[in-house]
Amino acid sequence: MTKLNNVSNIKFGDYYIQDTLKKFDFGDRSLIICDCEGYEKQLFSSGVSSWLKKCDILIELHAIYDETISPKVLAEFSLTHDVKFINSENTFSKIRNIKSLNDISDIDVKVFY
Repeated sequence: MTKLNNVSNIKFGDYYIQDTLKKFDFGDRSLIICDCEGYEKQLFSSGVSSWLKKCDILIELHAIYDETISPKVLAEFSLTHDVKFINSENTFSKIRNIKSLNDISDIDVKVFY
């Protein structure tokens, strides 16, 4: 896929902090796909959006860990990007529909996920 799309600067699976993002050469245009399990508010705050102006960004937000993650990240990027929030199907509801998990309490399901 990288050859077909003439892409050469690929990073995958690294641990990033804001300083890493600030120092990374994104070139003329880049795509960031982020799934950092609750670390979104720390990684994408404090003006980081201005460093990522040339990037299209897809961030999976994990409000299940912290209810303030989504509003904070959306506010950060609304200053520099065309922000679109896409709701996913409620994970709790999906888990509740798995018959083998019917005996698990709601509290345990929330802790599990």
